[in-house]
Amino acid sequence: MPNPYAPPGSEVADPSRTMPPVPPAVRRACLLFLSSLALGLVTLLPGVRPVRPDDAAVPALFTLLVVLFFGGITVWLTWKLYRGRNWARWTMLAYVLFGWWIGASELTDDFLASPLAGLIDLVCIAIEAIGCWALFFGAGAGWYRTLAAARSRR
Repeated sequence: MPNPYAPPGSEVADPSRTMPPVPPAVRRACLLFLSSLALGLVTLLPGVRPVRPDDAAVPALFTLLVVLFFGGITVWLTWKLYRGRNWARWTMLAYVLFGWWIGASELTDDFLASPLAGLIDLVCIAIEAIGCWALFFGAGAGWYRTLAAARSRR
């Protein structure tokens, strides 16, 4: 027999905040960005990108700090991409495009000074382009749209 003095029953639990599984396209894009970073680090090895006579001497500590800073940004953005942050997708696109713009002025000189370094740079650009494509088209784009729609409903 129901108790007439009992409070009304209602669901008071927080709505489920489980994220849909990361699609393979986004997982591959994240791996591509990290692979491009690792491949780009190869060009810092001695002999891969020879120092030109007109280049100014750059202290090794400064180079290390720059690599750690920009490598850290890449790793952090990749982690946020994997966690489904739509702003990270757009930030990564801008970050990659800015890197291409900066590197485009050096690409011809890199090929002349070291064909290996120029080839590595081109491969990195291609890898990043494929990663961006995977984030903005197909299953990757659909996953980010789904997450954005779920966040806007809350």
